Amino acid sequence: MSPSLLFFFLSGLAYASESEATPKQFKFTENTHIFGADGPWHGVEVSIGDQPTLMIPGRSWESYVITTDYCKATSGSATCEVGAYDPSRYGKTVPELDHVTFFTQNATRGIKTTGTSRMVFDSVTLDGVGTVPDHTLALIENESQMLEYPNGKRYPIMTGCLSLGSLASKSIFWTSDQKLMDVDIGNMIAYYLAENDVIPSASYGFHYGSALPSSKIPGSLIFGGYDRNRVIGRVDSQGSYIDGSFVLRRLAVNTFEGSAPFEMTGVQIIPGTYKYSTDTGISVRLDACSPYLTLPSDVCKGIASYLPIYHHEGLDLWLWNTSHPGYKLIVESASALTFDFDAGERGKSTTIHLPLMQLNLTLGPPFTDEIPGMEGKEVPYFPCHSSPGHSGAWVLGRPIFQSLFIGANFLTKQLWLAQAPGPKIPSESDIVKIGRYDYDIESSKMKWTDTWKGVWRGLSQDEALIARGLYEPERRPSSSADTGNGGSGGGGGSQTGSDSNRSSASTIVGSRFGKFVMLASMLAVVAL
Repeated sequence: MSPSLLFFFLSGLAYASESEATPKQFKFTENTHIFGADGPWHGVEVSIGDQPTLMIPGRSWESYVITTDYCKATSGSATCEVGAYDPSRYGKTVPELDHVTFFTQNATRGIKTTGTSRMVFDSVTLDGVGTVPDHTLALIENESQMLEYPNGKRYPIMTGCLSLGSLASKSIFWTSDQKLMDVDIGNMIAYYLAENDVIPSASYGFHYGSALPSSKIPGSLIFGGYDRNRVIGRVDSQGSYIDGSFVLRRLAVNTFEGSAPFEMTGVQIIPGTYKYSTDTGISVRLDACSPYLTLPSDVCKGIASYLPIYHHEGLDLWLWNTSHPGYKLIVESASALTFDFDAGERGKSTTIHLPLMQLNLTLGPPFTDEIPGMEGKEVPYFPCHSSPGHSGAWVLGRPIFQSLFIGANFLTKQLWLAQAPGPKIPSESDIVKIGRYDYDIESSKMKWTDTWKGVWRGLSQDEALIARGLYEPERRPSSSADTGNGGSGGGGGSQTGSDSNRSSASTIVGSRFGKFVMLASMLAVVAL
């Protein structure tokens, strides 16, 4: 029997009426630590037992936590600077569950991760929310548990990964012959808080935010409710995918103000070409605990056709060519990657815009020690990665969570996706309760592009032509080309060039070494 079928039997919630409890806001800013040799990223301080440790919110079911033994066995994990968990102090074990282990790969699905994790149970305390006893913890505790890159190099896992809840009130365990075990332990965070009337429902609203100095956005995590200021435009309910995958129908590059720094305005994902693809797009998972946008290599190359970036094969990451005259203009421009997800169970599709400014991240040691001439230095990079974890699934990780709102009501089995704002948001939260039986949430009245005003900028036509210098001279538009203007958030994209330019493939410089990439039928103009 699947966890979702067991939901009503194990939830333990006999709701006769709405709770009078109020939503609880985790004190995100007060507990934020900036970390990451591939960020910068937000990590939040959470107490496991009575021990503070660094985690990223965002997964379901069990939480993954870095231990003091891991800090002794490896070097470089950001968690060890804040504090790691010692399970020998208060962690509980259950003899009947000694056979249960978790694949450490589940801690970060978008990149190969080695090893297995044993399990203990301990309390989790969230500042401003409350304490959940006997939560299920998967331990990251020895040097067999590492991130593995295509060049064979292994690096330590940076942080733990905090579960926000699940479809059942407690962990579900099976015997080796697939029989359900009668073990009453392993509280799930949202459900425990709701069962004990700490929050009004087993639900949450989450926007990870951004730690980038150019576009700082504080994170927001609320149990039993959400901050309406973090929800913009149409909200899609993806109930059937609450613990699974989504279909990415289309990926495009668009400009929303000023002249477009690109010759063409869309990258069309071609159905049926990639693993886990469908007739309408690519099956992807959302995982805030994964550091990259893990997508098929042809998709990464398609994006790269617009940008002055080049591929590092060993790390399978893309580095910005900062000597290119268009680099600074492009990352400052009012341009974004646009992700179109398939319609949810009520027929509404989801569009998420991720500004290129949020994809100008920094790679540092130990990763740059693999780049000749960059040892010990920091370099700007673009987080597209095409070497998935052991499941082979494509994963949209932390980069998209900078501009994505995600919320869930576990009782009604609803998961909501929406556009999250940029840095220009009200200083006060607009906290809204999620009722036990709620199927919908409301968005704010804000316009997405307004939340980026004064942060990004519209390029002049001359600046846009400089940015387009990554195209070969014979393909560069004349100064009289009509570059057009982008629409508002959720609206139209920019229009560029002549019809002949828009309908044909382009030859572009794909690396600083002068290699050329021919992007043929994959490029298409998409009017958003």
